[in-house]
Amino acid sequence: MLNGSDLSIRITAICHDAAPPSIGVMLEQVNGPGITSVVTHVDGVQPKSRGDGLWEIGITFDKLPLHSGEYVVSGFLFDSQGMVVYDYWKECQAFTFASAIPTPGLVRIPYSWV
Repeated sequence: MLNGSDLSIRITAICHDAAPPSIGVMLEQVNGPGITSVVTHVDGVQPKSRGDGLWEIGITFDKLPLHSGEYVVSGFLFDSQGMVVYDYWKECQAFTFASAIPTPGLVRIPYSWV
């Protein structure tokens, strides 16, 4: 069970390329669709080198707008341009999210009643 509304993830990977690798994260509903994906090279950030080909980066999804359900996180390791997939950690972490809002759906999109 995810405690709180923020989801924080830390990824450590081994890559011996000269350039920093790109790292991606995908949030998916269990047995359902992908909800969102993020990739470091698209966002203009790089993982930090820890030496000996070890790279590390963290990401926080603030105030997840999810409805209650079961979700999984997948990770990806790419070359620096995001063109070559070096590794894929499919559904490497599962979690349950409990929303205080008792309505159906996948995500809560900001809206205004008029």
